[in-house]
Amino acid sequence: ALLARGTAVSPTPYRAGVAAVLLWAVGLGPCPVEPAEKPFSEGRAQQLVRVIRKRSLTAVGETSRLRGVSEAAVWLIEPHAPEPQEPNSLAHSTGEQGPPLPPEASRP
Repeated sequence: ALLARGTAVSPTPYRAGVAAVLLWAVGLGPCPVEPAEKPFSEGRAQQLVRVIRKRSLTAVGETSRLRGVSEAAVWLIEPHAPEPQEPNSLAHSTGEQGPPLPPEASRP
C-alpha cells in the first residue's frame, strides 16, 4: 500500500529512495545503495541504516534519496518505527500528502 501510494504522486528524490527500498524488500529491485544484486534481508537492511546514520542524516538532507532509503529501511526492520513520510515542508509545497494507511495495511 505504501509503494502504491508513493507512486501515485509526483516523484521526488525522497519518494524514489522509499520506493527503491520497498522494491528491494519484495525482490523486485536491487539494493538501493550497492551496485551488487544482494537480496534483501533484515541484516542487510540494518547494515544499510547504520551506514547512512554514520554519514549523518542531517548531512544527506531532509528530502534526499538517501533519507528516503534510510527511513524506509528503518520502517521495515523496527516494529515501532513510523511510516516513512516526506518532510512537511515539501509535502505542503506540493500539496501531495496521501491519506493515512489503515492499521492493518501499515506493515509489509
